[in-house]
Amino acid sequence: MQLDSVALERLLLPQKQSCIVGFDGFVDEIIDVVRTRKDADHYIAMEHMREFADRISRAAGLSGGIEMVCKQTKLGGNGPILARALLQHGYAIHYIGALGRDSIHPVYHQFAKECASIISLADPGITEALEFHDGKMMLSRVASMNDVNWISLLRKKPVRQLSSIARQAQLIAFTNWSSLLRMSSLIEGFMSLLEESDARPYLFFDLADPNKRTVEDIREVLDQMTALQLSAKVVFGMNRNESDLIARVLGIDAFQPVERAIAIRKRLNISQVVIHPLKGAAASTVEGSWWVDGPYTPKPRLTTGAGDNFNAGYCHGLLCGLSVEESLFCGVSTSGYYVREMHSPSTPQLLAFMQQWPQTAPMHPAKTL
Repeated sequence: MQLDSVALERLLLPQKQSCIVGFDGFVDEIIDVVRTRKDADHYIAMEHMREFADRISRAAGLSGGIEMVCKQTKLGGNGPILARALLQHGYAIHYIGALGRDSIHPVYHQFAKECASIISLADPGITEALEFHDGKMMLSRVASMNDVNWISLLRKKPVRQLSSIARQAQLIAFTNWSSLLRMSSLIEGFMSLLEESDARPYLFFDLADPNKRTVEDIREVLDQMTALQLSAKVVFGMNRNESDLIARVLGIDAFQPVERAIAIRKRLNISQVVIHPLKGAAASTVEGSWWVDGPYTPKPRLTTGAGDNFNAGYCHGLLCGLSVEESLFCGVSTSGYYVREMHSPSTPQLLAFMQQWPQTAPMHPAKTL
């Protein structure tokens, strides 16, 4: 598909809107798992997660060794990756999270310079991202981020100043709830600020693989989303695995992404639900529901951060005033560019990619609710 001239003009306009993004922060080590070591300088990496699982399984009851090769050390975390992708389009980003307790970690120095403001509450976590062609396994250490909470934030920034930033924000993104065990206090804190304002920004939620959290905790954050809808436009984004878990918690048996998005949105009574499997993305709003095919590649160069780039592209579309289906196209295109080029696209790079990749990728029209 191609965007019409109006949508293209909106994407081309310099974006100066204000966004609050948080609340995690990681140092990511991107890792190949070695299948065969050929010599000191060459190896063959495992391509599929099942091969990695089988290697571990065969060592059960015995012992074993697996070699890992770090290909890249970079800024990580759902929030920083989403924020950095939005920075490429000129947004004023106010980042709150775990970028360093006493000083900003070196991996975040450039990011901090580009943001409108930074509030760092804790040291970043560490993630070893084992990448395969069919997925990735994230091995994370998150204890340092226990200080990411509302009380710690108020020690850094008075509530009056936070309220001013929140009133000006068109987007507030709550990311990586699963790793931030005290994020509920931050959600409640921002809820209190929004209740005093009539701005109604977009609130984007990415729980980030909540399998390790209890069903009670998950239900609590879902209830918070519903409550926040009174003061904002709540958008709940998930990958396929995350949507499987949310469907189970809510007792929803819809399997296909579009039908599942419809059911989750209705149950939570929020503005939008977005589900992005590997090969496309679905969205449901009160106006309708859509599926957009994506530029899938079986051999991505980098997958860690692909979902965050989809989220950034989708939010970028919404903030530019694009329709939901056009925003889905913006999301899958941003992610498609990222996994091929290993960095988030600038606006010209995104538009060029959107025009180059298959014009046969359809947007499917709204379904009747």
